[in-house]
Amino acid sequence: MKLIKSLIISLLSYYNKTVNVISRKSGYVPYVFTKGKFFTYIFVKNNLIISGETNNPSIRWEDIDPETQRKFLLDNRSKLISKHIDEIEKIEFIYEKKLINKFIKKARNEFNFYYGETDKYLFQCLKKFSLESKDVAIMGSTVPWYESIVLANKGKPFTFEYNKIQTNDSRLHTYSFEEFGKQIRKFDMVISISSFEHDGLGRYGDPINPNGDFEAMKNVRENLLDKEGFLILSVPIGEDSVAFNAHRIYGRTRFFNLIEGFEIVDTFGFDESQFTRYKNSGNISSKKDSEWPFQPIIVLKIN
Repeated sequence: MKLIKSLIISLLSYYNKTVNVISRKSGYVPYVFTKGKFFTYIFVKNNLIISGETNNPSIRWEDIDPETQRKFLLDNRSKLISKHIDEIEKIEFIYEKKLINKFIKKARNEFNFYYGETDKYLFQCLKKFSLESKDVAIMGSTVPWYESIVLANKGKPFTFEYNKIQTNDSRLHTYSFEEFGKQIRKFDMVISISSFEHDGLGRYGDPINPNGDFEAMKNVRENLLDKEGFLILSVPIGEDSVAFNAHRIYGRTRFFNLIEGFEIVDTFGFDESQFTRYKNSGNISSKKDSEWPFQPIIVLKIN
């Protein structure tokens, strides 16, 4: 039985690699969606992703002064993991209406995308916390997946992103993160899926800031989220650590500092044991039942 299972996994891996190679040679990028044991693809044209070189490689840990390093590591209460990513490209995304409509179909059928079971728990969450007729701020976006989930649930998406987004879809409203702190309107809901853990690490050309994630959450609390609204948050949960410059992982110390000024209303895919997970690779699991850190869904409201 184990041999058959191993053979099936090998065949699927080979099939996916073959699809990836053929697609890219044909001018497309394949996006894989899963639901249980099933998977399917959406093929995105290469011309919907515009890459341009920058002359500013990302900052390395050893280039950061000791005082800032100390703040990143919470006075040695957080571990350091070396996971450096050289960002030499600035990417602009084109969110085409036809592509978004394809994503909406996947969302309505509750397929999981890049973050795996995080999406499964998000769909569970949205059955309880409706987006219908709500104005929803989305923090960070590289493909219009969460915008499509909002639209599939009859909400109105407003996206905040480091990189420039071009779109021909009037249902979308986009802002740069420079406009994040200047935003004066409030939103019924804010969704942040795997976004704030990157803030201040310099990976996306943002300034080095050991408290970038705390400041982003404070900005949501003070400037974006309506007093009666909900923040749907997902960050990697495990032992407190900084996998520089890829992401932070939130243990009991940093997580509860992160949500200061909020109260937990509900959780999906979360349990306390996740705070003890650690991998020296700094990798994050897409599955809840894993030894690796995982990104559950946490629903918060302002205290």
